[in-house]
Amino acid sequence: MKLRYFIVAAIFLFNPIISTVDILPDFIGYFLLMRAFLRASYIYDVAYDAYKNIRYMFIITLIKFCSIVVLQSTDETMQLVLSFAFFGLECVFGVFMLTKTLDSLSYIVLRTDNQKGDLNVEKIKRFSISFHIIKLLMAFLPDLSLLSNESLESNALPLSHFRYLFIGLAVIISLIVGIIWLVKFIIFSKRTVTKELGKSIGGIFLSQISEQRPGLLLSKNFIFAIFMIAVGAFFVIDFNINSKNILPDFIFSLIALIAFAFLIVNKRIKINLLSLTTVVAALLHTASSITGFIFTKRFFENHSLLAIISIPQAETEYFKVEIFTVLESLFLFVFVVSLILMFKNISENHIRENAKIFSEINVEDKVKEYSDNIQGKMMFVIISTFLCSISSIIYVFFSPFKEGLMTLNIITSILFVISFIMFLITVNDEVYNDIKYYS
Repeated sequence: MKLRYFIVAAIFLFNPIISTVDILPDFIGYFLLMRAFLRASYIYDVAYDAYKNIRYMFIITLIKFCSIVVLQSTDETMQLVLSFAFFGLECVFGVFMLTKTLDSLSYIVLRTDNQKGDLNVEKIKRFSISFHIIKLLMAFLPDLSLLSNESLESNALPLSHFRYLFIGLAVIISLIVGIIWLVKFIIFSKRTVTKELGKSIGGIFLSQISEQRPGLLLSKNFIFAIFMIAVGAFFVIDFNINSKNILPDFIFSLIALIAFAFLIVNKRIKINLLSLTTVVAALLHTASSITGFIFTKRFFENHSLLAIISIPQAETEYFKVEIFTVLESLFLFVFVVSLILMFKNISENHIRENAKIFSEINVEDKVKEYSDNIQGKMMFVIISTFLCSISSIIYVFFSPFKEGLMTLNIITSILFVISFIMFLITVNDEVYNDIKYYS
């Protein structure tokens, strides 16, 4: 628990939001707060509750940041819907997060015998919650002017005409309150998060967790990585508006690469042929998916889908989309297959390394039982990934000539997500949850 995490996180969190656009993304601030509470979350239950609530906000704000891609392909109605949805989610989860975070920080300070006296936690808590709600209100309220586009007569001037003026006023209000909160929060953090506190938590962590209960740290690392990859899998579902996929598949492989980097940095994955194949396939899938996404966007900026039949230039440009769709689908299949094989091998090794938890007699029997159980789910994932990849190729090649192929594409992608998450849940529940609770 280091002071710099709190200060830099506060800088990312104090700035105003314009509708759903955040210049200094909040998810970076929440990520830094997660890092600040990481070690304490292994020691204190209240700190783990705070860590979970911060993680919820990290996920919500990350999705909001990615939703900018969706807004480019939709109208003002969808912009208002997304603005209201994120306003509600961040209000509810944000209040819980701030309450848990500040209460747990106070608890940790008291438990480490840090002679701070009255920390005035209630005061900074109330102001933080007030600022959080004001910040979100100032982001959402100007978007309500979009409702006036259809509510007024055609000869009347709608309120949406003044939307940018409302945004300017909202930004000023949010910025003033944000600067005051930033100063107060930094002063509170400097008084609370001292070097002595960090050393105390670090010492307890090294003695109780790293040395006496290494399995707990191992399991939480993998549970977090599995959770990230499961969330990323939802981006494989094709959600098309005007023939453009607004949920790019490369987000899935990017999130998976971040999860791999997290495990590699924490020395949980060994670099071998299988892990290297997984990483390379993820990189190639990301590159081909981004390139295909760019070519698709350029094509639909200049042509409609039916133009392929009659305009040679449109057919030539669409050929690039087809090529990179084939590459993307191929790399997706290789990436997913190598990923599930890697998780199977790693989880089996972790059962053997924690034999006392899983078996008192012969751990190989437990490994065989686990392997047999997971084998069927792996086949389901492989088949659904193959169908998802093939349907993507069929859709891109034949959609100009045949309607209704999008339905097939959506069904196969949903089938993939269900099977893939079922596999991850099995690995998580049968291996890492047991290690977590019994280590």
